Amino acid sequence: MNTTWWRTHPVAHRLLAVLVCELLLAAVPGRGFGALLWLAVDVWLVTRVRRSSWTAWIVLLALSVLAAGFGIASAVLTGPALSVLAVVGLNVAVCALLLTPTVRGWVGRSGLLSLPGEH
Repeated sequence: MNTTWWRTHPVAHRLLAVLVCELLLAAVPGRGFGALLWLAVDVWLVTRVRRSSWTAWIVLLALSVLAAGFGIASAVLTGPALSVLAVVGLNVAVCALLLTPTVRGWVGRSGLLSLPGEH
């Protein structure tokens, strides 16, 4: 694996931040063994996004949006616990990182993922 890319490329910096968020999500108390399985899936998806996979990007984004939505619903139904708020915050951070123009441009080189006004 080319370690220079991970140290120097702007997309790599955002993907490394996504991996840090995913590691922190796995460390949230009360999530159990399933958190480790999701961590493995998310790490695999990030490595696919590194190779410009639009499908992996959309799946990772969808999983993060769903997890944040379920966390918000859980906070509304059961009351805001610190672990629920941490899960929501970290998933929102992952979504924000994946939606940056740099990452969208990396996976959507055809221009399909550009917002109006972006080059």
